Amino acid sequence: MFRLSVTEILFMLQTIRDRASGWFAYLVFGMLLIPFALWGINYYTHDGTAPFVARVNGEEIGLARYQQTLQNQRERLRQGGVQDVDENRLKHMIVGQLIDERLLEQFTRAEHMRAGNVQVSAWVQSVEAFRAGDRFDPETYQAVLRRQGYTVTDFENMLRTSLATDQLRQGLAATALLSTTDRSRLIELVAQKRDFEVLTLALAPVSARQSVDDAAIEARFRAQPQAYVFPEQLRLEVLDLSPDLLLSRVGTPQDADLRGLYTQQQASLGRPETRTASHILVRVPDGASPAQVEQARQQALGYRETVVSGKESFEALGKSLAGTANVEVGDLGALERGVMDPAFDQALFGLGKVGDLSEPVRTDFGFHVIRLDAVTPGSVPPFEEVRAQLVQLWQRQQAESAFFDAADRLSTLVFENPDNLSTAARELGLQTRTSDWLTRSGSDDPLLNDARVLAAAFSDEVLKDGRNSEPVQLDAQHVVVVRVAEHRDAKPKTLAEAREQIVAELKDSQARAELAKAAEQLMQAVRDGTAPEAAAQAAGATRQAPGPLTRNAAVLTPELLRAAFRVPPPAGSQPALSVLELASGDRAVIVLKSVQPGTEADVAEADRQALTQRAALQSGERDFRGLLDALRAAAKIENRADTL
Repeated sequence: MFRLSVTEILFMLQTIRDRASGWFAYLVFGMLLIPFALWGINYYTHDGTAPFVARVNGEEIGLARYQQTLQNQRERLRQGGVQDVDENRLKHMIVGQLIDERLLEQFTRAEHMRAGNVQVSAWVQSVEAFRAGDRFDPETYQAVLRRQGYTVTDFENMLRTSLATDQLRQGLAATALLSTTDRSRLIELVAQKRDFEVLTLALAPVSARQSVDDAAIEARFRAQPQAYVFPEQLRLEVLDLSPDLLLSRVGTPQDADLRGLYTQQQASLGRPETRTASHILVRVPDGASPAQVEQARQQALGYRETVVSGKESFEALGKSLAGTANVEVGDLGALERGVMDPAFDQALFGLGKVGDLSEPVRTDFGFHVIRLDAVTPGSVPPFEEVRAQLVQLWQRQQAESAFFDAADRLSTLVFENPDNLSTAARELGLQTRTSDWLTRSGSDDPLLNDARVLAAAFSDEVLKDGRNSEPVQLDAQHVVVVRVAEHRDAKPKTLAEAREQIVAELKDSQARAELAKAAEQLMQAVRDGTAPEAAAQAAGATRQAPGPLTRNAAVLTPELLRAAFRVPPPAGSQPALSVLELASGDRAVIVLKSVQPGTEADVAEADRQALTQRAALQSGERDFRGLLDALRAAAKIENRADTL
């Protein structure tokens, strides 16, 4: 299970992917979309009276939702340092994604696909921001949601819908089939062995013997003066805000504060009671009539009576119910109090002893008959034993609370006093600092080397207008504001200042040209029949002959292995040859002597299963895209992106 920060929760579930490059690829692959995060609680309640950007099977997607999504996308691009954006393409991409999300939501709703309590609980408990110490903390969970403007009910209902789309994708992957022939071909490729040699010509000694005269240096400088400049530079005034910076202001807690915190945090300080349970669930369909609800309750009650009367054991009844359309039987594992639906939770923790069965309990999914399988009692360490830990926790809570208040105040102060940071620093009791010189390409300061900070520093608002930047949120509890303290324009270098750079460039280009020619000559020698070892020795190349290798062999660099497995198989008895320029600038001649297809025996059973699963996942992803294409084709869609 993955873990996300509070900020990342707001970009959790990317449903639609695309193949692209540049800023578009950054946006599509860098963001994580989820309807409730981008569009708010009104996502499902648009009344159709406001302007809309698209209509999907009669359901409108409102202009306000599009605008909010656009704002979020632009902010994410800005924080990522992306500045050159094709606005028309961005507009059409967002509307297309909104349409796709709505199509998938309609499909999962029609197919009664909905994430269950266990899935929602597992996801929520996996989020680091909802934990206190190493345990999920309901109070922290509720507090984080309140800060984001959600109630627990709204958040979890919207999470169910979003997880259902992910469930759909996973279901398609799980049911994808891989034929025996395709599986054999896959193993032939993956476990393929190649026998080859690598003859490498090094760049460094060739570069070292190059010489450059003054005439060439001056000619290069006169031909490309724009290439030799000192880059634009800034020194920034920086105002940093985080709970860590506020800890020193927090005083010592009173004993009563610590004892109150001890009571509140007992679940995280110690080990809470857990109860292991199984259940029989009789599902109640959405929109069920009162008669249908009562019928389901009676069905669940009947199952309970069957077990209580001794006619069948819980396990035997569960097996006999396998395949029943509206019934689920399962082991729910160990559960803490406050994790499940309140009614379910109350029933489970109200059972007296192991083996007891609850009366039918109604939740959003239907009626549960719960069996208590085991109880693991909780334990809490004595107050004095954890006093020091409580002091740290109290101080941290105070600092975090002060941080959120200070962050709101900071936003107001830097906006109301755009020409200085001193006012905000003074009001908040913070210190500004002045950075070293930095350029658009980065800074030695890790904080200022962040792409979001650099984008803000070199924005027109900060650089040209001399204003404060908006607060840049580096993570959920860290913001920074910058303004320009000093500025140096880009300045052309003199010939003397550029000389060292030009000499290095000329030597490098001369050496690379010489090395490329030597590599071609080496390859031709092998093609003409000279043994690779002799050819390498004559050319001053190093030779590697590691023997037959698979794609994941560790004896060569991944760069060389990838290149060797891209060379077409040799024809007849002659080796296949290829030249590769390595990232280091060295040149490698690959001499491929033979290719041996992989067999079942070459791959362990666990690896064969993993390969099959990966191939099935790829097939399932294709099926998912195919389903989305079919939904688009069958839907009645009115797309108004061109009018925006």
